[in-house]
Order: sequence, then C-alpha cells, then structure tokens
Amino acid sequence: MAAGFATERWTLKRIAALIEREFQIHYHQRYLERPLKAHGLSVQRPATWICFSLDTAGECVGAVEGRSAFRL
Repeated sequence: MAAGFATERWTLKRIAALIEREFQIHYHQRYLERPLKAHGLSVQRPATWICFSLDTAGECVGAVEGRSAFRL
C-alpha cells in the first residue's frame, strides 16, 4: 500500500490528492505534469499484458506483453 492507496500506481489524480492531504494545497491534476517534469519526473506507462487463456481457477495462462499489435 503506497501512501494509503490500494496499489502502487501513481496517477496525477493521486499525486494531487496526496499534496492536498499533506500540505493543504489544492492542485488540479491537469496542472501537475509541468512542475513534476521540472523536478525530473516523467510519465510512465504500465506494460499491457494480453491473456490467451484461463486455467480452471480463472488465472491467466500464456500471457504475453502487448504493444500496438493487439487491441482489446
């Protein structure tokens, strides 16, 4: 659990919420990208995984990392 969020994924919305919670300063998520870039941070896109089949427990089997080759 990262800073009280259920996952480790940091979105601009979550960063805005954290700044507001910790410093009582409101930033709209749309305006956070520029100051974050100025401090050396960049947008990271999570890898997309494509599942070809599920096992009996409903878990993914035979997944591959996908890019633009497959669109779901």
